[in-house]
Amino acid sequence: QKQVGLTRRKSIAPANGNLERSKSIVLLDTSTGEIESEFHAYVQSPEHPVLSEFCTELPGIKQAQVDEGVPLKICLSRFCKWIQKTQQQKKIIFASGVADLSTSKVKLCAFDT
Repeated sequence: QKQVGLTRRKSIAPANGNLERSKSIVLLDTSTGEIESEFHAYVQSPEHPVLSEFCTELPGIKQAQVDEGVPLKICLSRFCKWIQKTQQQKKIIFASGVADLSTSKVKLCAFDT
């Protein structure tokens, strides 16, 4: 039986010659370690639109990335759509939504942050 989980992934990927860090939420097949699906978005901050030095240095986020991001409400809407689409495509369900796990033929998943 295939088991999957959602987790955050921090990767360093060479994009246009520069090493750049990014964080994503991924659907991970826990039996193989393979990433099955991924969600990533930058969110604009209405309270602190200009990033502090801490925010730009530690996680490597650039001001332009946040400026081009989306409001939190839109990000959460996109995330919910990604979850729903992924659940339908991969036929997965969160454990709390299954009454009898012993007879279920769906793949269970959980969040891990």
